[in-house]
Amino acid sequence: MRAITTDLCVSERMHRPMPAPAGATTFVPLLVCSTLLLPPAVAQADPPAFPLPTFTGNTTPFESTAPFALPLRSTQTRIVNRQALIASQALHPGLGNWDMIAVDDQSRFVFVPCERTPAAGLFRYDMQTGAVEVVLHGSGAPRVADPAAFDPTTAEYERLDPATLTPWGTLITAEEVTGGRLFEILDPFAPTGPFQVVWRSAIPSSKHEGLRFDSTGALYFVDESSSGSIYRFVPTTPGDLSQGQTFVLRVDAYATSPTAAPNQSWSATGNQQAPRTGPATWVPMTDPTGTPLTVADPFVYVTATGARDAADELGATPYGRPEDLEVGTLANGNEAVYVALTSEDSLIAIELLPSGQAHVHPFVTPATIDLSTGQPIGAELTAPDNVTKDAWGNVWFCEDHLPGDIFRVHDVDGDGVAEELARVSSLGVAGSEPSGILFDPRDPYRMFATILNPASNDDAIWTFDLRPYPGHQHELLTLRAAVAATPSSHLPTGPGSQALDAAGGEFVTLAVESPSGQLSGAPFVLALQPILTASGPPLLPASLWVDPFGGTILPLSGNLGTLPGAAPFGGNSIDLPVPAGLAGVSAMAQPFALEAGVLVFGDAVEVVLR
Repeated sequence: MRAITTDLCVSERMHRPMPAPAGATTFVPLLVCSTLLLPPAVAQADPPAFPLPTFTGNTTPFESTAPFALPLRSTQTRIVNRQALIASQALHPGLGNWDMIAVDDQSRFVFVPCERTPAAGLFRYDMQTGAVEVVLHGSGAPRVADPAAFDPTTAEYERLDPATLTPWGTLITAEEVTGGRLFEILDPFAPTGPFQVVWRSAIPSSKHEGLRFDSTGALYFVDESSSGSIYRFVPTTPGDLSQGQTFVLRVDAYATSPTAAPNQSWSATGNQQAPRTGPATWVPMTDPTGTPLTVADPFVYVTATGARDAADELGATPYGRPEDLEVGTLANGNEAVYVALTSEDSLIAIELLPSGQAHVHPFVTPATIDLSTGQPIGAELTAPDNVTKDAWGNVWFCEDHLPGDIFRVHDVDGDGVAEELARVSSLGVAGSEPSGILFDPRDPYRMFATILNPASNDDAIWTFDLRPYPGHQHELLTLRAAVAATPSSHLPTGPGSQALDAAGGEFVTLAVESPSGQLSGAPFVLALQPILTASGPPLLPASLWVDPFGGTILPLSGNLGTLPGAAPFGGNSIDLPVPAGLAGVSAMAQPFALEAGVLVFGDAVEVVLR
């Protein structure tokens, strides 16, 4: 690649330069003396950039067009809504309250559980053809408590909350109600019904919500109550839920605390005085064949939540309405189960250790830093509910609240304790909450979300496109970016942060890397070009957001992935102090590299100055 230079005009500055740390480059000359000269800027009424500030607006008037607040340049698309399916596909009017959806690995089918009582159900929507198949639908008769009496053609279901595709290609769903049962659909992709529905009665009754598997095939589930515990089911045969051993989580220090009260609410005085984080044990509730090890029977369905009684007998640690959960991986390679504790306004990360041991970390709490303010989030964090993760391992969650926010969590060192969180979306449709969040298996920048319980009764499924400035394949060349009061050592990647908000006095840290390693050793440049925020980027060929021969070339040195230097990226990163007084201007940044003589360009980042 030929060298490209630009006169930085350091002798004439419209704004006083800010103090900068050693090695930092000031933003001012790059903006003022670029090849594009800007007229005096006026702040525009654009949507805020990432992260969103506190949002309490009413989006009801935009329920059918733009119900979610999203960062600048991100877009939202309605996939389907309930009233449209009633009209076009004769969907049963009772199949409402769309909750925690599942999407197949080809991103064609979405499975929608309907958290209704009575006569809950679950249907499959084909995103290619628009066709609907009802997988199961309650009859309205009394629920049966005896597995031997279960007949899927006449069965009643209540409050079906989760839908989760298993590693072996089936689908599981369960009831979020007293004595809740778990069901497996053996043929969820059959062209038409009737579908093969099996009640998996080897799994104790519980007020179910979150259902996820770890890499060994163990299933994790919760009891969504004010004295709720967290459970682990290990199948006797991997991929077969008909038999196995159930465990319940007990924090070791809680077990020995004189104030522990397992059968009381998490908020009881004794439980508040007892430790509920730290080293823990998965205590057996049954033997390996599923025979109970407690006096209390964990397999009492419909009339009682059997698992809760057995858990209390074993001294299991109670939490405040554990709802959804997700399985991820920490920096040390151990898997972790992330659990939303709705009543506690927090999340925990259960690190999975060998020999039935665990460690419970306080993952997100009101003390976690809100990236939009730099201060503890406090009461702004309300009732976390559904949890998911993106392709980069970032954990996301949404709130069971109105307005309901969607947050991305930043666990900087991957130790199970998050340093900060950032609001990416907010839903203010009357009566509703966001739910069913998950990422498209085929597009890591596309997120699904449902609108649950709107006052209009028009449940809907939406997707967000959180990659406004795509370049080539994201694994080839990546530009990481962060805005903070000081130069940042934590530069998250993935959805949501391609249009960043920056104020005078903050620092923008930019770093170029090749995640796949394919461009390691290749020469590269990072180009910067100012634009008027309201106008958006200039029109260039597809995937070019910055003119590589007309913008300012930042003085980064070295080859991708090869230079030592200051943490974390050495010669591949730069810190830019942000001056005041440039509201209405954005700085577009994009990396370029050569691979076998061909120009490769990564995703661009827009830094919105205010």
